[in-house]
Amino acid sequence: MLPPRASRRFAAEVRREKRAALASVRRSWSRMTDDFDAAWEGAVGPAVLAATVQAQDAVADMARLYVPEVLAETGQVVRDASWAPVPGAWGGTAGDGRAVQSLAYGAVARAKVAVGSGTAVPVALRAGGQWLTRTLGTVIDDTARSAERLESQARHKPMYVRMLTPPSCGRCIILAGRTYYTAFERHPGCDCVSIPASESVAGDLLTDPRAHLDSLDDDALAKALGSRANAKAYREFDGDPYQLVNAYRARWT
Repeated sequence: MLPPRASRRFAAEVRREKRAALASVRRSWSRMTDDFDAAWEGAVGPAVLAATVQAQDAVADMARLYVPEVLAETGQVVRDASWAPVPGAWGGTAGDGRAVQSLAYGAVARAKVAVGSGTAVPVALRAGGQWLTRTLGTVIDDTARSAERLESQARHKPMYVRMLTPPSCGRCIILAGRTYYTAFERHPGCDCVSIPASESVAGDLLTDPRAHLDSLDDDALAKALGSRANAKAYREFDGDPYQLVNAYRARWT
């Protein structure tokens, strides 16, 4: 079954906000020079922080609106929230509690280390920029999830059902539909979201990993399962996707 419309819309809105923020981050990072600290402290760092905080505030507000919508769509009781977060509470803070400003400086530090090891400045900056956008993308996703969980708890919904936001990797696909009482584990870059639920309805909100895999074309299936051999084993021999994904992960760990 498809996830609720409200969940799909929420995931799409978060993705759009994240794409816009990361595009701004990339533009700001492109102004870095070989005087790393001067460029970062002068214009680049403040612009990167501003884009990230703006996105964090936006997705937190989206989560606040999303929770009562998805509860109503799935036929659950929509209670008034017992508390409300302070506006802007997430902006500037990463999921692990670090300040976004100091976390983002890691891109500069990595570029410095690369240059010190003999890497050319443009190459080092390109690698630092890739790390920066990947890291800040995770910060924005974490903010959306954290705000959604807090809003769910405020409305007395203790459980979460894991939902994919395709395209998804095999690690996420085989976990689709799992229920949790606490935040689910994720890998860097994971953008899965959760559907708030009470125990009485969580079983009706499952998203089926096999249904998702069956909807993929050959190329997408091979990418999801790790190889064309795995895709063939799944399609032609009814291979267990859990074993295929976990065996492939173990091979490359």
